[in-house]
Amino acid sequence: MTKEHRERLSKGAKTKLNETKDKLRRIQNKYISKLGDKQLQGGDPKDRILATKGVLLAVCEHFAKEAEQITLTKQKELMGGI
Repeated sequence: MTKEHRERLSKGAKTKLNETKDKLRRIQNKYISKLGDKQLQGGDPKDRILATKGVLLAVCEHFAKEAEQITLTKQKELMGGI
């Protein structure tokens, strides 16, 4: 595999990472919006909504970091860093 091909693969992996992070943000925003709607309707106690929002943010952050770590590992493998 040529160096140029490995660089293209590495760049493609970075692009996929950014797409994944964007999808996670859209999902996060969708459900935070739903929580906000519930709060406005008075459906659940405010503390439960805030706790749920905190869990949602933590889960999304966890998966974004995990995706980033996987991408960095694969990029190092492609470029011969491991």
